Amino acid sequence: MISWETGETNYLIYLGNHTVQKRTKQDSNTFQSQGTNQFWVSPETKKIEFFDAQQKRIRTQIIP
Repeated sequence: MISWETGETNYLIYLGNHTVQKRTKQDSNTFQSQGTNQFWVSPETKKIEFFDAQQKRIRTQIIP
């Protein structure tokens, strides 16, 4: 499990097969939805870079 930190809106996830995927934090203010501050990552995940709404990189998390 990885937790979102304050100000983070999206991230790039780097997988072991050299694939990069962009993901966005889901808005928890929609009808009958419950947002979460955590998400699961695949075992193939090598690194995650988190960005704010202006696409400024906030942090990088290396997955051992």
